[in-house]
Amino acid sequence: MKGGNMKINHYEKELINIANEIIGFLINNGAKKNDAQDIMQDVFVKLLQADIILASDKLRPWLYRVFMTFIVDKNVIVIFC
Repeated sequence: MKGGNMKINHYEKELINIANEIIGFLINNGAKKNDAQDIMQDVFVKLLQADIILASDKLRPWLYRVFMTFIVDKNVIVIFC
């Protein structure tokens, strides 16, 4: 089971890295830290609701797609530089 734990740890680290990218993007474009974290939390909820485990190469695009859909649906104003 040790190998499975390593895969889970890698997956969790990848999720954290992508979450930090998205949070950083939001903060750099004027969002308050708490608001950026709330948006990322909503994105993670969507991942949990989807009840899927994505391959590493699919994870970042999926999270960004959900993030972009969320900000459009919620009328969140983000300035793209």
